[in-house]
Amino acid sequence: MTVSSELAIIGGGISGCSLAYEMAEAGWRVHLVEKHNELAFEASGNPLGVVMPVMTAEKTKISELSLRGSIYSAQKARKLLGWRPQGVLQLFHPQIKISKFSKGILNDVIPSRYFQKLSPPETSKVANIRLDFESILYPEAGALAPREFCHALVASSSISRHMGHEAIQIRRGENSWKIFDSAQKLIVESEHLILANAYHAKDLVGEELGMINRVRGQSCQLEPNEISRDLRSVICSDIYFSPAQDLHSLGGSYDRQAQDSVIKEGDNKKLVEKLSEFFPSAKELKLVSARSAFRCTSPDHLPLVGSSRRHQNLYYFLCMGSRALSYAPYLASKLKDQICLRNLTEDDRMIMDWVNPNRFPSILTRPEAAQV
Repeated sequence: MTVSSELAIIGGGISGCSLAYEMAEAGWRVHLVEKHNELAFEASGNPLGVVMPVMTAEKTKISELSLRGSIYSAQKARKLLGWRPQGVLQLFHPQIKISKFSKGILNDVIPSRYFQKLSPPETSKVANIRLDFESILYPEAGALAPREFCHALVASSSISRHMGHEAIQIRRGENSWKIFDSAQKLIVESEHLILANAYHAKDLVGEELGMINRVRGQSCQLEPNEISRDLRSVICSDIYFSPAQDLHSLGGSYDRQAQDSVIKEGDNKKLVEKLSEFFPSAKELKLVSARSAFRCTSPDHLPLVGSSRRHQNLYYFLCMGSRALSYAPYLASKLKDQICLRNLTEDDRMIMDWVNPNRFPSILTRPEAAQV
């Protein structure tokens, strides 16, 4: 059952675009408010991201959510973009990861139909370059261009894009939410409002989101050489390295103490050094460009998805961390069902309990602190 027909979403990254798609598919009129003139500009702006499940020693909420999410994202990417997964090779290195992954396999963290364990010769054959390591191959995983995906998600005529409008303030009226810019000009008004603008959401609602943190990530693009241009699959450990289209994408740098997004040459060097542990000729690859941005995380590293504890018809869709491509499309479909008052399955209720933004104790000490 649909309870309304119009809503506003603040944030034009992977999260906001995934929500806009799902709500438009459900018959809603969607207003997407983005402060930049382009979609997928900040944390969603890397040239490539990776859609894949997370293997852990024991079955966890993160491993389960990443598996469900990566399957759903792959289906959407195929439908909207004709995407074909290149496969992802999770390399067994260093030794501590061999034991962790082996335990995860034994504990059926990810069902065996979604992965293959490969010997070093098999790893090299799949990668099409020499990689002398055992690996896990996720054949249905791969690299995906976030910006291209976002544009496909919001192609519906039911989605109005309000680009270049930064939401500075939100106010709750008698029956609607109003979004204002820095000049106190009304951007849009809607009965329902969803904040999908990462850590910027905290600026709009204050301490109700006092638990969220930001983490700086950096990635770079490298010019292929004669060896690396033959790579066919994404390879990863605690970093990822994509096959070259024109360039390779290399990422996996995280800094929880950083206060700005200035490019750090030292981070580029560390990324290349980590890659060279698996692929020695990485040090010969020419750096072409680099970018950094802040991601939003929660204390338990799970997203915040659901309704505000204090404000009517206000919802949060935040803290996807570095896994927005795997998490956001799937969780958007679940939040859609919740907003539309559809009956959730037992599994759906379990997932929504995991990511409920009200799972953390309220930081608020005074009711007036929550006013917006």
